Amino acid sequence: LCALLQHGKDSPTTQERVKAWTDCILDRLVGITASGGRAVAIEVAEECLSVPFQRLIPLMSEDMRERLADCLGEHALLHMDEAQQKNLLEGLGAEAKCPVLIERIEALMASCTKELNTWLALAPRFPFTPLALADALARAEHPLLRFFTFARQPSQKEAFLMAVALCLQSLRTRLRWMGSAEPVLERLSHDLQQRLFFVKNQGAVMEIWLASRLKKYNEEAAGRVASILAQPGVPKLLPLKTKLLPLLPPLPESDDQPGDWVELDGPSPLADAVAEWLGEDAANFKPPQHTLSFDTLRNLLLRAGRWIEVDREQPRIRLAPASVAAPSLQMLTQKPAPLPPPPLPPPALPSPTSDGESQRSPGPSPVDESGQGEVDNLIDLLMNEALAPVNPEMRNLVQKVSHGVYRVSGKEVTLHTVSGALYVYRIGDSIKYMPIKSLLIEEGLLPSEEVAGSRQGSAPPVDTSS
Repeated sequence: LCALLQHGKDSPTTQERVKAWTDCILDRLVGITASGGRAVAIEVAEECLSVPFQRLIPLMSEDMRERLADCLGEHALLHMDEAQQKNLLEGLGAEAKCPVLIERIEALMASCTKELNTWLALAPRFPFTPLALADALARAEHPLLRFFTFARQPSQKEAFLMAVALCLQSLRTRLRWMGSAEPVLERLSHDLQQRLFFVKNQGAVMEIWLASRLKKYNEEAAGRVASILAQPGVPKLLPLKTKLLPLLPPLPESDDQPGDWVELDGPSPLADAVAEWLGEDAANFKPPQHTLSFDTLRNLLLRAGRWIEVDREQPRIRLAPASVAAPSLQMLTQKPAPLPPPPLPPPALPSPTSDGESQRSPGPSPVDESGQGEVDNLIDLLMNEALAPVNPEMRNLVQKVSHGVYRVSGKEVTLHTVSGALYVYRIGDSIKYMPIKSLLIEEGLLPSEEVAGSRQGSAPPVDTSS
């Protein structure tokens, strides 16, 4: 304290005095024995919580704080009861608003979570080998990580536990062979389950806890997908496509062929991108990495548009051929074009009878009466004929998107002709086979045939009063 008052907190003399006091405490902890460890640990804890030492904590460098926290976690906390542990964990540095032990615990959790998630996404490709996993799990056995419950952010605690649990689960499923390649993984897996997932009177509950959390995250993701797809025009699908395109193999340049398949039988950057997309503009939905199942991804990607192809039998996806994806891509990137307006009436023609008669213009043509516009192909012609009896105000619900594709009441409808008649081929991603008139009746643009027939064929009421 005298050095601080004389030279200031940034002075080398002050730093030397702080380091000397900290080294004295660490030397006393390192030299304790099992028999007298509890007494020394309590004595050191009281000294660390004293007012003079607490005032020096803001002057310590980051390395010095880490050394102090690691030494207390390895040699002091294990010899204390729960009340003493809590007092030291929460009290050291609390006055200066820099809790040394809690900050160190959070830093260790963040580094372990990132390392395990990276390994899980890229294993078993080199250098993400069984030996690399053994090293990462050994770092997760740090003495301070026993007290992960003291971390201040619940989401950080859950992300850390999910990363550990998913790695340990992979050793029992798709990466089971790694246990034979690196036998130490079995011991590390058992120790971590006993340390992080042990519940009194129940034992290790990692499998039950992991299954319940995965179910919760995927149910929340399904609800989030439903709310996004219910938005008019589904504007968030274009940002999803922007995120996923760089993660998929590109289409061949020569032929109209699909891209290569991308396997989704485990954690992948594509699944993480979808989870990040789902979490945008949703403060209450922030799932940890590698928690979305393939069923959740498939239900979303099947509705993302025809630019992506999902295998219904195997967990894999790829880019669809350009010819298949073109209408859907145009729908996502361009505003739909309205139906062509009706043509102007033709100019008046002179009468061929005599020169003296006054000229008159012909009456309205059948095209004008039906409200048809200019057409580019047979589908447009038949569509205009089907829309002839539709109220002009209701016609605004039908818009042309591209060749053979219309939007009817907000639904993307693909049309085709059969023997000169217009039929619906696809509505959204569902294959349909129905006349266009039936679709217009279902959407309420045309009255049903029963109602129309009853209106035309109904007779006047008979007077039976006499």
